[in-house]
Amino acid sequence: MAELKVHKVVSALPQALEADSIYLVRAGDGFDLYITNRSGTIISYKANYQPKSANLAALAGLQGSANKMFYFTAESALALADLTGFGRQLVATGDAPGARSALGLGTASTAERQRFPFPNIMPDGGRFGGKVDLTSLGLSSDFSPGNYFPPYNGASITSAGKFIHSNTADSQLTEAVQSLLTAMGRLGDDRRYGVEFYVAAVAAGQGTTVPNKGADGVTRYLLMAMQRAIASAGNYATFVSWVRVRSGSAHVISECYIDGAFYAAGKVIPAGWRHLRIVAPSAYGYFSQMPNVYAVAGSVIEFALPGYFSGEVDVGRHVIPLLGFNGVAS
Repeated sequence: MAELKVHKVVSALPQALEADSIYLVRAGDGFDLYITNRSGTIISYKANYQPKSANLAALAGLQGSANKMFYFTAESALALADLTGFGRQLVATGDAPGARSALGLGTASTAERQRFPFPNIMPDGGRFGGKVDLTSLGLSSDFSPGNYFPPYNGASITSAGKFIHSNTADSQLTEAVQSLLTAMGRLGDDRRYGVEFYVAAVAAGQGTTVPNKGADGVTRYLLMAMQRAIASAGNYATFVSWVRVRSGSAHVISECYIDGAFYAAGKVIPAGWRHLRIVAPSAYGYFSQMPNVYAVAGSVIEFALPGYFSGEVDVGRHVIPLLGFNGVAS
């Protein structure tokens, strides 16, 4: 084995290099390392030693102390942040159940919030049957839009059919109800049995008060104006309903969710039954244009199983009436 020679720090490599040697060449405040092989040729520079790391240099520039951690603020730039004992405990949990336990969260933290029993403040529970016993499966009363759906601009509201509990065939149900059940995915016994409700058909009038232009550029007019739409928690309120544009066209003037997808204000309601959800804030505590649906004169818009809630609520794509309290339940 050849003898390895180490040369002192020099300002530059000499013209003639010795074989099997290590040269230390000054470079700024440090030095570069060069190694020759048995023929006196310098081996690849990067193979000689770890190149200077900007990340390590940034780390070396920090003054560490107890309960601190470092993080990148930019490329090759580090800073310190606090890391408490609780923070270390949370990081060390290793999985989601452990993290929830460390945070003191119960089973509600993982529950589907669509299943929470938010009370529908509409007195008829969205059944369009008047103020009846909401715990009753049957609905013996006639169709009644109630005062939560006051028509506007000359609109009129009529029944588009009733879902009948223990119906024996689709022929007992109107087309509006049949198509609604299909859109909901209610098949077999789910289509035959259930809490009774009516579907409301709103025919837009000829009035032109409160116009609004939809995302498609078409000007439409206020269809209904819920005067009892009160906001509460966080100044928010929520309206949900199944809706179908049976004829004409309609759009929603506020941000909304249609079949779970978010849309900006002005969204034109697509064809077929759709699940509509509107969540909006009000600085003065109420809304005068809920459910924010505008339509072309002569359009017919159908609504089923509406619900109105104080605060921000997500009931999912509900397929049954949303219960509340009206003081009638026996």
